[in-house]
Amino acid sequence: MKKNNYLGFIVIMTTLLGAMVLSSCKHDFYYDEGRAEQEANDKYASAFEKAFGHVAPTVDWGFSSKHINARALTRAVDTYATYKGNMQPTISFPTDCDASEINPDITGIPSYEEYLISKGTQWWHPEEITDGGVVYIDAVQPIAISGGTEDAHAKLYIKAGTYDFTSVSFVLGKFTDLYLLEGATVTFDNTVTSTAIFNIYIASGAELIANGDDGLVANSGARVYNHGTITCSKFKVNSTSFLYNVGTQEVGSLNVESNASRVVNDGTINATNVVVNAGAVQNNAECTVTGTTKVNSNNSGWVKAHLRLMQAVV
Repeated sequence: MKKNNYLGFIVIMTTLLGAMVLSSCKHDFYYDEGRAEQEANDKYASAFEKAFGHVAPTVDWGFSSKHINARALTRAVDTYATYKGNMQPTISFPTDCDASEINPDITGIPSYEEYLISKGTQWWHPEEITDGGVVYIDAVQPIAISGGTEDAHAKLYIKAGTYDFTSVSFVLGKFTDLYLLEGATVTFDNTVTSTAIFNIYIASGAELIANGDDGLVANSGARVYNHGTITCSKFKVNSTSFLYNVGTQEVGSLNVESNASRVVNDGTINATNVVVNAGAVQNNAECTVTGTTKVNSNNSGWVKAHLRLMQAVV
């Protein structure tokens, strides 16, 4: 039995040596390593793109049999930075607002009523500020502010206290900024938060609550900077709108809807579901999803650091 195995081994080795000799003498048997690598790259790239969409043409799938260090040396040093740059994500993300926006000095700013009186208006609720005024409130009342411009936003500051606007008129126009100052807890109904086109600044120790059917929707380029707490049934960003979260967000469903929409998390997000139909999410801290996470578009992106998924990613 051992003799037969030994003879078999000799036959195999002789065959292999013969093939090597023939391959060195006849071009038809020559193994083209570069061609084999290219074929492997092409097959893998084709399969990957069918599943996930197109990738940059400079992507190296890593099928070469050469050692990685040797392969790296084939690139000129002066072109390596360009090569590396082509491999980096091209998604851009917003930065946090200036600290003065989260902790503003409102000394000298009039109340809503004081502002109307100063304009010579015989006011009654809901009297509207139409010239982009900058005011504060310290009690629940009907609100209507418009007239802000891109260069000079109207502003509404809500001081510390508990406010329930679920049955009170509350209308802020474009180029208006809403500030929830430290200690303010504000509840809005669905008609206000589902059509938000105003910027929102939430200080540490403040809370915005939006538990209507649509939750809080940032529309038409609205920006939400949260250093406090957002509690909502849903949170959605579309168009060029974004959320920059440094505080805590408790949300049923977090949705990113448009190619230019962004969510950046430097704090804590606890969500039941996350749906990224377009746009991108950059998670730099803690995001816990107890339900499903869906990335539905080739234009979507998820840059993650600490993502705790309790169920599947779809």
